[in-house]
This record gives sequence, C-alpha cells and structure tokens, in this order.
Amino acid sequence: MRLSMHLALTLARHLPGRWLLCLWAGLLPLRADDAIDAFMRQQMDRAHIPGAAVAVIRNGRIEKLAAYGTASLETGAPVTPDTPFQIASATKLFTGVLLMQLVEEGKVDLDAPISTYVGEVPAPWRPITVRHLAAHASGMTPKMVGDPGQSLAQVMKAAQALPLAAAPGAVSAYGSDDFSVLALILEKAGGRPFPDLLRERVWKPLGLGHTAFEDVTEVGAVRTAEVIPGRASVYQWRGDRQRLHWFLYPVHAYAAGGAFVSLRDEASLLLAIDQGRLLSPRSREALWTPFRLNDGRPAGFGVTWSTGTLAGRPTTGHSGGPALSDVLYLPKERLGVIVFTNQQRLFPSLARALAARLLPPGPFAAEAAPADPEAPLTARHRALIEALGRGQADPAAFSGEAAAALPEAQPWLDLQLQPYGPLTRLVFQAERSEGGHRVRIYRAFHEGGATVAWTLTLEGQGRISDFDLKEE
Repeated sequence: MRLSMHLALTLARHLPGRWLLCLWAGLLPLRADDAIDAFMRQQMDRAHIPGAAVAVIRNGRIEKLAAYGTASLETGAPVTPDTPFQIASATKLFTGVLLMQLVEEGKVDLDAPISTYVGEVPAPWRPITVRHLAAHASGMTPKMVGDPGQSLAQVMKAAQALPLAAAPGAVSAYGSDDFSVLALILEKAGGRPFPDLLRERVWKPLGLGHTAFEDVTEVGAVRTAEVIPGRASVYQWRGDRQRLHWFLYPVHAYAAGGAFVSLRDEASLLLAIDQGRLLSPRSREALWTPFRLNDGRPAGFGVTWSTGTLAGRPTTGHSGGPALSDVLYLPKERLGVIVFTNQQRLFPSLARALAARLLPPGPFAAEAAPADPEAPLTARHRALIEALGRGQADPAAFSGEAAAALPEAQPWLDLQLQPYGPLTRLVFQAERSEGGHRVRIYRAFHEGGATVAWTLTLEGQGRISDFDLKEE
C-alpha cells in the first residue's frame, strides 16, 4: 500500500441510507436546511457521534448554524452553537491569520530564512524559510520531538539535534515540529507569547467568546487544566460503547493544534475571511495558494491552510482530530462549511459531502470521457470499488500489500466514502504500465456530487495488488 493511501485510510466512520440520499437530491433546491439536518442525524446515528454542529457560510453571510445531540454523555448537556469543541489541527487556521497579519505589518517575511528571527541555526537548516515552516516543507522529521513541558526554544533545539529527513522544500511532510519553530518566530516578531498574540490579535477583535486553550500541565499522575465552560467531551467508539478520549496538546504545540472553539466562533472567523475583514486580498490568497516544492509540484498546503479540490473546484481549510473539526472553504464560490463533532473515530468527509450537495455539478461532470478499451473490466472494477465503499470487498480480489492492508482499510473506506452517497458512474481515465503491472485510473462520480480518483494496480492474474484513492 502506498503511503498516501495509508494516510488517507487512517481516520473515521459514516453515511445515510440510499433513501435519504434520494430525498436529498429531491429536496435540496427547496428545503436545503431540512436536508442538512436529516443528513447529519443519519450520519450521527451511523457513526456513533454523540454531538455535532454545522455552519454554512455563503456569499458573505452565515446561512446556517445548527447544533445536534449531546456535548457530554456524563451530564447530558446538549450541543449548542456556543459549545466549545476541541478542533485539534484546525487551530492552524487561526495561526495562518496571525502570521499573515504580522507579514502585512512588515514584522515577518515569509521568504526570509528562519535564522533572521531565531538566530544561528545548523548548516542544514540555513535554507529553511518561514514559508517552508507554514507549508510543512522544512524537511524536519515528521515525528514531533518536543516533550510536554519544554519551551519553544527547547523544542527547536531538540529538533536541530536530529538530521533533516529531506532537503528544505523537497517534500511537504505533515506532523513535524515546523509549527513549534513557527510559533517561536511569531512570538519574537509579535513580542508576546503565542496564545496571547492569538487572543489579542485574532480572537478578541472577532469577539470570540467561546474559544480558549486549556493549558494542560502534568506532574506525575496529576493533570490540571483551565476550565472551559460548556466544552464538549471527546469520545471514541470502541466495539459497542463510547469511551472518553483526550488530545493533550502541550503549550509548545498550540500553533499546530489544541484550541477549543464554538461553532459560532469558527463561523465568525470564516465569515471575516470571506468578507475580507481580517486580511488584505493578497494575504488571503497566500493562505490557500499551494506551496511549490523544489520540483515544481504543488504541496497540499499554502500558508498553514490546506489546499485541495472538490469535484474540480479549488478548496481550502483544515480538519483536525482527524474529524473532530472539518472546515472547508471554496474561495471562488464563497461557500464555507464547518462540521464539528465529539467523535474521534471519523474521517473528515462530512464538510465535503455537505458542500458538494450545496453546489451545482462541477467541471468534471461536463468532461468527455476517454474511450474505454475494456469496458467489462471497468464494470468489474466498479463493483469492487462499490464493495470497498461498503466495507464488504471480497479479500480474494486482492493480493500482496493490498490484501494484507484490507482488514484495516475497509472500515476507514466505509467512513470516508459513504457520506458521498452511492456511486453513479465510474469513468475510465487512463492506463499505464508500472513495474510490470497494469495500472488503471478511474474517476468515480457519487450521487452527492463528490468525485474520487481511483488508481488500481493489477497483478498478472488480474487481482488488485495495490490501490490508491484521492478525493478530487
């Protein structure tokens, strides 16, 4: 299995039945609000989500703020639009705004070497720029090395003691200490601790009244944290019951994750971005303009915001947890969708599924398909992909790494693909030879409007030795 597939399949679980998706298609133009509610309730039931919240921002206004279910199974408190959720890595959305504010003020230069702000660094680190950090492209090892009680300077020193995993700008590797070093630069440029900068420069001007860090400290067996009124507890479905689940972010990692944010507050951030109130047009574009790697390929990040596509349309945003938070924004359509949940075992596809249903067919729908030299093979592969999406693929159809990974992959594929609805078309795109194997590429069209690119590698007997999927 390729790494891209392994990462894509390491997340969560979802979807409504076919009748609901048909209802969606029939009611959306007239009753979009009811359809969103029905969709979310079905997803919550299917994926064991205790509580959730959804916002839709369109054309400069908040179109929907909705809360569902229970914030705490212990107290029975309901979710409201003001319930703070752990948004994990989606905290990077705020970090990017803060960074670009300091760029606008001339206090930070994205393309300056980080030594400009942190002093002398080892020779391999000298080419690293601020932009490299913001795009996860510094080359640092993806493993975070800082201990919970360490300062930002101590984390940077520990990271410098390790060899770089890649040349700066060669790859974009998520999960390194890039953001701890970035936070140190922000502190030096802004003159305050990172959490204070975020509160004073972003949260307070936006009037975010239900957003905070918990400031966890642990000494031996004792853990203490700030009180965050009304916060949603985080759960993970295990077998037949919910279990409490914690993400304990040390302070030195706060630029990368750890904020608790309410739906109303997150919608306020996205609305301010959409309306151009927080940043200049140039700075906003920088957030979601893909970083170019050394070989010219686009990375999956701009300035801290992730980049991608939805049925051929450019998207940006971030998820976290992997799907405690899922924030998606389509700049050209001026459409934003936010989904918060308190179920950790999820794949971040709910915001995409909702956004796809709120938009007309994308550009792929009108494209002429290449001639398919083996339509019967495509039909067999369609049945296989549909079975994978239901978590019911026949193991005998796979070999090698794909067969070994199938038991772990199946539940995640179920979570990832089911929210998009049934497959309506599988379109052959291309075929190539790779390492003596046939590789066939398809585009899958789903009833809800989303598209997924599939790459299937075939062994000599026609079994699938590897497969990869990418949401388009």
